[in-house]
Amino acid sequence: MALVARVPEQLAAPLLGRRQLDVGATRLVLVLVVGDHEGRERDAEREAQEHDHGDGGAAAAARLALEHAFARTAGAAAERDDEDREADDDPERDDEDHPEHGRGPYRALTTREKPRRPWRPGTFGGMALERAFADRADAGRRLAAALPALEPDALVLGLARGGVPVAAEVASAGGLPLDVLVVRKVGHPRQPEYALGAVSEDGVTLPEGLPEALVAPQLERARAQALALRAGRPRESLTGRPVVIVDDGLATGRSMAVALATARRAGAARLVMAVPVASGPGFRELSAECEAHAVRIVEPPEFFAVGQFYENFEQVDDADVTALLARAAEARGARPQ
Repeated sequence: MALVARVPEQLAAPLLGRRQLDVGATRLVLVLVVGDHEGRERDAEREAQEHDHGDGGAAAAARLALEHAFARTAGAAAERDDEDREADDDPERDDEDHPEHGRGPYRALTTREKPRRPWRPGTFGGMALERAFADRADAGRRLAAALPALEPDALVLGLARGGVPVAAEVASAGGLPLDVLVVRKVGHPRQPEYALGAVSEDGVTLPEGLPEALVAPQLERARAQALALRAGRPRESLTGRPVVIVDDGLATGRSMAVALATARRAGAARLVMAVPVASGPGFRELSAECEAHAVRIVEPPEFFAVGQFYENFEQVDDADVTALLARAAEARGARPQ
């Protein structure tokens, strides 16, 4: 794993083993650091030697500056990852963002004609990172194999929209019913891409106390989207039964926290969070309030975005979700009302 950070010249110099660098008028140095977990002992020895020679303060300050820079990079990337995935789950932005792509990315798995979402800095789409899962279906099958036994009356909920293909595999493996849960971001009025919180189709909002004027439009859209995705099928009851909430990954956990609160308020008897991959901080925070399972838990800075762990992480379409729900209902003998 390699990371890049810009640090002031006076901090970069001791880090690079020099007392002074000639960097011209910019006074900033671009430093590429390649992670070496096995070299930590060597770093400790070098730090002790630097201290003995009187250079330890500057070098330690440089390393501390880099650690803070990388921590900010990892945190910002996780936030961008959540925002990217929430935008992918917004049907109102599909045609605006991808007019040339058409609809239904899962059809692209057979045609191979639809281009992938363009790489942008921070998404790490162009880096040769380890891909743990072929696609969401593969992730769902591996997640199902990792879960403990579930009660026969358990319900599997997929977070719209990317979590539904994963949840479909979990439900199929256990012979359990499948439903969808819609959670929408509540954006800042002047900068909608900046999330103040999120709201579920049931009106559960986190954090509490967000202005009603901001929450109400997103709640209305969440309810409309949920109705459209179910396509006339009745919503599964959560009351008094085990509920497994599935998403395609966990970064900050903002949407998952709202989903868990929604199921808890609806009276779920057992609450389980299940994801193929999760960031360590987000997983630990949510596992304190529910039963939590993940195939892989990755710590920053190795964790940047959920999509980095998938070979194919294309956008999931409303039509794909509706088809998956219909297929699951048909397999269990249910029919639209």
